[in-house]
Amino acid sequence: MCLNLTFSAVCCIFATVTDLIEEILELRLQRDPKTRRVVSRRLSLDGRLHCEDGPAIEEFDGITGHRTRQEFRMHGDLHAENGPAMIIWDGVSGKLVEECYLKDGSYHRSGGLPAIYRQSPTNGVVAREEYHLNGNAHRVDGPAILFREEETGITTQEEWRISDSLHRATDDPAFTCRDPHTGVVTYEEYCHYGEKHRENGPAIIERNRQTGEVFSEEYWRNGQRIVPNQQGLEEPPPP
Repeated sequence: MCLNLTFSAVCCIFATVTDLIEEILELRLQRDPKTRRVVSRRLSLDGRLHCEDGPAIEEFDGITGHRTRQEFRMHGDLHAENGPAMIIWDGVSGKLVEECYLKDGSYHRSGGLPAIYRQSPTNGVVAREEYHLNGNAHRVDGPAILFREEETGITTQEEWRISDSLHRATDDPAFTCRDPHTGVVTYEEYCHYGEKHRENGPAIIERNRQTGEVFSEEYWRNGQRIVPNQQGLEEPPPP
């Protein structure tokens, strides 16, 4: 009788602990209504997406079964110590599309490597590159943010940033936009530690995307707009 009571008590304790774990750790599965394949798997802790030894989110293509997404999260924040915190694949081909490196919810990757990297699954063109340190867009020896047109490979946007501020030490634009088809530079902005600035020439230049003809120029020094007059002197723009 005593043994039975002890066994029952142990069973009761085990059941209670199991129920408690099920209340804290929650695994949610979603299936494709037609193929019945698992298309989503999410693991939560105390109501927040969380997993210490694997992805907290996994998604799959309902037809091919290819994995399409992984997210590594700690207490809700995207976070991974030794690899990308988010990975995206093409559902049809299974090819890698995007990798994002984050720590404690902020984009971060050291070693001069991009924290955000996206490429076309069809032709391999790198459509997006972003370099971040501790949540700030930052790169010393090149543009911190790059966007390219997937079909043409033309760089459509280029941003040189130091600690998130637009900056370029040389007499070259810190922010540049190009037409995705013609490749014509349509916009240039010269900046020094976040302020529009250029010593000899316009700090903002806009061009026609077809002809490349300049249709607008603005002169800036240390974040202040100026207007060169006929004597070559500088004065504030009219109100």
